[in-house]
Amino acid sequence: MELRSIWGVSIVDHDDETLGRIVDTLTRGGFHICAIASPYLKCHLAGDGAATGATHSARETGRAEQWAILDRSLVVAARFDAPIVRAFSFWRVERPETVRDDVLTTLREATSRVLAAGRLLGLENEYACNIATGAEAAWFLDRIPEPTLGLI
Repeated sequence: MELRSIWGVSIVDHDDETLGRIVDTLTRGGFHICAIASPYLKCHLAGDGAATGATHSARETGRAEQWAILDRSLVVAARFDAPIVRAFSFWRVERPETVRDDVLTTLREATSRVLAAGRLLGLENEYACNIATGAEAAWFLDRIPEPTLGLI
């Protein structure tokens, strides 16, 4: 099972006590967690602003908060023994090819951090984000040939 939100709150925003209750409930039910559906990089590349796509219970956040979201996602993934943490590619700009270098630099750093944490980074291609299509995803995967990064 992939965890995105519980009780209307993003899984990465639950406190440690609540996460403990969730872990206990899922363990008793015999569930295995395959991924933490983090909202990492579901924000504007240039900073703050209103969401331009679905946030699915995640708080609207700015770019400055993204490393903390990734760090928290890795803590939550460890708590649930989930091998994969999901990532996005910032809200889509009019011409995504113009921001490729910035997105690439960010994803390279994220891949490095996730590797150090012993997890996998699952990049989700989503039309509301800069990596929307298979062709766009391939461009990035070709430039980050690290097996820690994959496509959801």
